[in-house]
Amino acid sequence: MYKYRTRLNSSMLQNDKFRPLLTTSLNGLNRTVLFFQKKKTISVVFSRKRGVFPNPELFIVRSLIKVVKEFKFLGLIFDQSLRFHRNLKDLKIRSAKALNILKVLANTRWGADRTSLLRLYRALIRSKLDYGSVVYSSACKSLLKILDPVHHQGLRFCLGAFRTPPVESLYAEAYEPPLDLRWKYLCLNHFMKIQSMKTNTAYSYLFNFSLYDFNSHRSSLTYSQPFHFRIRDLIND
Repeated sequence: MYKYRTRLNSSMLQNDKFRPLLTTSLNGLNRTVLFFQKKKTISVVFSRKRGVFPNPELFIVRSLIKVVKEFKFLGLIFDQSLRFHRNLKDLKIRSAKALNILKVLANTRWGADRTSLLRLYRALIRSKLDYGSVVYSSACKSLLKILDPVHHQGLRFCLGAFRTPPVESLYAEAYEPPLDLRWKYLCLNHFMKIQSMKTNTAYSYLFNFSLYDFNSHRSSLTYSQPFHFRIRDLIND
């Protein structure tokens, strides 16, 4: 079973000559290379402009492909505007449920010690926060901060700390960085991994600087920035 992904820009979807060609290509792939299930095939128009781009009419064997506003792919929820607010809320709920394990095991009478609790935190909770952070860390800072209480509460359970100490002391005691620094580290790690693999499909996009006009798009990227722009800022810093 395969998941086939394709990316189309707005000009392609608005072109009346291109849509029949795309439908023909999908039907050809369906007969030869891949098998598309009609019920599971969907389409999404990624755009932050409301009412500008109409929903594309794409067909697979005379069946209209459903247009949705968000979808879940590899555990990440991609919304139409790529702000990841739905994904961050879902991630907070799942991580908060995993905190109950630490809450039980952090009993002062028979619970685990600090080292064991930190290992559980990194395995059960931090791993959820790390997964997909290279993608969803492009969201605005106000949305990303909704995950900070989960991170702080987990460290308090592990250290047996009260709510009054500042979070900086938790970071120092647990040897854990803030989430924003952790995500920057993971982004740089992912960037270095792609840099060492020239056969990776993302290599040509990251290192082809002619595709990006940093000066003209800088003012329009105050809300969120693509991976290439974020890495460039981190390296310059």
